[in-house]
Amino acid sequence: MNRIKKSKISPRFNFFISLITLFTFSVVGFIFIKAESQKTNIHSIKNSNSKFISYKNNIFQQIPFDSSFYSEQYTLLNEKLIEYENLAKENQWKINSYKNEKLLFGDSSIIISTIKKQLYSLQDLREKNSSPFFDSSFYFALKSYQLRNGLIDDGTLNKNTIHSLQKPLVEFINKIRVNIERCRFLYLNQKGDNIIVNLPDFHLFTYHDKELLYSNKVVIGKAANETKTKIFNDSIEYVVFWPYWNIPKNIIIKETLPAIKKNRNYLIENKMEVTNQNGQIIPSENIYWSRYLKTFPYLIRQRPGDKNTLGKVKFLFPNRFSIYIHDTPEKKLFLKPIRAYSHGCIRLENPLLLASFLLRNETRYPKSYLNKILKKQKQTYIKLRQKTPLFITYLTCWVDSQNQIQFRPDIYQLDYAILSRLSK
Repeated sequence: MNRIKKSKISPRFNFFISLITLFTFSVVGFIFIKAESQKTNIHSIKNSNSKFISYKNNIFQQIPFDSSFYSEQYTLLNEKLIEYENLAKENQWKINSYKNEKLLFGDSSIIISTIKKQLYSLQDLREKNSSPFFDSSFYFALKSYQLRNGLIDDGTLNKNTIHSLQKPLVEFINKIRVNIERCRFLYLNQKGDNIIVNLPDFHLFTYHDKELLYSNKVVIGKAANETKTKIFNDSIEYVVFWPYWNIPKNIIIKETLPAIKKNRNYLIENKMEVTNQNGQIIPSENIYWSRYLKTFPYLIRQRPGDKNTLGKVKFLFPNRFSIYIHDTPEKKLFLKPIRAYSHGCIRLENPLLLASFLLRNETRYPKSYLNKILKKQKQTYIKLRQKTPLFITYLTCWVDSQNQIQFRPDIYQLDYAILSRLSK
């Protein structure tokens, strides 16, 4: 059986640094993106200062461009596309009706023989082995496949892994095609600090001069239209320790008011307070809560502390979507493989790592000062002398530094529209 061949690639290549999205289009100055129809709701970018491309379902018209638009990722994905298409031509990928049984190390099943052939063709299984035994090589091959597909890498043949293995090869080929199209709008930034979030991967990556310093799990917006995390680029300008959470109006109406009406101690239990537009505190007992259904004339905020929804720190990059990155007390969510639970903001598993990175060159704020801030639990704003570029991106497929192709679920269902466009 033929298998995917390894390309010659520098082991130092890191994928996500090439994810810095060409939303500013600074290479060409003026580029206009036109919608195929009004239903696609795509607006044109008119100058290099634009920070956001409003595009529904990511449909792009074919735009003439020169070599400066190509990223290394674009080239690598094209190579993988050829490899996967060759597998399809050779009928190396066979769909089997696997039972939804869970198999563990030491088990034996004819299913294992079939899956070993698939994993060998994809290079997850290093040596050809068609035995029906769940041996160590099969265990590590499964973990490799699970990692590459955004599954829990427990090395067991479970329901989710079997479901992924049952997908026809054309689904993977189409996902590669879609992300090749996305990579037409990527470029490689060589120097400086960069913070990159890839939404389908649920991770934030911190880079300096093309070197990956660390990655951080994130929770992103739920898949509903009003809560999806927006795809755009900006710059982090502020670090705020022990922030107040100023609850958005829509959350007040939909969640906070009903909770208060059910439990009059809700504000006290959650360390919340009501204020007017000038920040003056309004005693909650003076408010006739029952009269407010779809409107509320006051503001509600949660005081700093361990119960605060934003945790110990938030990172501000002022934008029209009111999106920011912040800590969270709900750490259990980071144990889940699919982490889309927020109202649109990005929750960070280890925010103090990012804070330390952003403040490492701020001589005004030594570690001793920051330690005092953390102990006081008092809201403290720090304006960065040098803004740090932030790129919120959306790739469901890429080639990593080990030349392994990675696939992730299309959490916001944006792939289909691009695929439909490419198929015309």
